Amino acid sequence: MSRVRAGLLSAAGLAVLLVATGFVAATAPREADWEQPFAIDAPLGEPAQGRNIAATVHDAAIAERVVDRRWRSGEGSTWVVVDASAAAVTSEIGALLGHAALVVGDRVYLASTRPSGLTLNGASLSIGVPTRGALLFELPADVLGDPAAAAARLELAVKADPRLDAMLLTPIDLTALPVLPEYVLDDAEWGER
Repeated sequence: MSRVRAGLLSAAGLAVLLVATGFVAATAPREADWEQPFAIDAPLGEPAQGRNIAATVHDAAIAERVVDRRWRSGEGSTWVVVDASAAAVTSEIGALLGHAALVVGDRVYLASTRPSGLTLNGASLSIGVPTRGALLFELPADVLGDPAAAAARLELAVKADPRLDAMLLTPIDLTALPVLPEYVLDDAEWGER
C-alpha cells in the first residue's frame, strides 16, 4: 500500500470519526434531560394514571374572588380554580399530591396554600379511593392576555420534586374558561361527589 493511499485512508477514517463524534454530541441527552419527569397526557375530563398517581381533572374556571368558611381572597385577584380528584395507585406511604403547578409559557404558578380550607394541594392520597377538591392558582391579571394562556398546562405529581417520577399533564385553554365573580370553596372530600 502506498503512503498516499494510507494517508487518504487515515484522513477518511479521521473524518468519519469526527462526524460520528459530532453526531453523538448533538444527540446525547443533556444532564437536565436525564432527570425529567415521565410526562403522561391527562386530557380534561378523562382519568389518567402514572406510577403512583391516578387523577382526573374534571373542570376549570376563572374566579375574581375565592371564599371559604374562614378565608376570603383580596379584591382585584385572578384565580384559576381547578376541580380535580386524585388517588394513590401502588402505595399510600408518602402519597400526597405534592406537585400541583400551572404552567403558562415560561411562567410557573404553584397551587396556593392561602385558603384555610382543605384543598386538594398537599392532600393525602389513598389507594382506589380518590380525594376530590379544588386546586387554586392566583395569577397576575396580565397572564390572561398572554398568547401562551391558550396553551397552559396543569402538572400533577405525587412528589414536590417530580424528577424521575410520573407527572400528569392536562392542557387548559385559560382564554376559553368561564369567568365567575366568586367561587365558594368546599373542603376536599375523600371519595367522589
